[in-house]
Amino acid sequence: MINNPRTLLISVHTKYVQLMMDGVKTVELRKTKPKIQSGDFVLVYECAPKKRLFALFRVQRITSSSILDLWAEVQHHAGVSSEEFQAYYHKSSIGYGIWLEHIKTFSHNLTLEEVRKTWCDFKPPQSYYYLRNKDVHFLESLIQEPIISSASPSTQKLLFHV
Repeated sequence: MINNPRTLLISVHTKYVQLMMDGVKTVELRKTKPKIQSGDFVLVYECAPKKRLFALFRVQRITSSSILDLWAEVQHHAGVSSEEFQAYYHKSSIGYGIWLEHIKTFSHNLTLEEVRKTWCDFKPPQSYYYLRNKDVHFLESLIQEPIISSASPSTQKLLFHV
């Protein structure tokens, strides 16, 4: 267990958000490797048209492989077709998979408009960025429920029913 887990904010298209919610998509594909590890968190921002923060996952593991090997590993977990996978990685030789576990959806989905009322310079990430602890605390106050804050390992277990 990580003492100070990182929180990564990622943007995901609505189609893939629904696949995550349905349990079909359990790995998020990326072209660059984020500086996160097992036990860290991923906060999901759903792109237009919904434009909302709606869920959090814990990172199970990160994989890094050649595109061919990565497809063999993720083809039944990424929620994409072979054609979509190839199109996404068409100029890449290595790809990364963020394996997600323990989804936590928020009782109040925080819209982009709501966030910007008090966090004026908030910009959804093009790909991803890291949230500082104060950003996580701020979002918790807007959602009015714990995301992770500086949760102890025992609190994290309660949040994620592990």
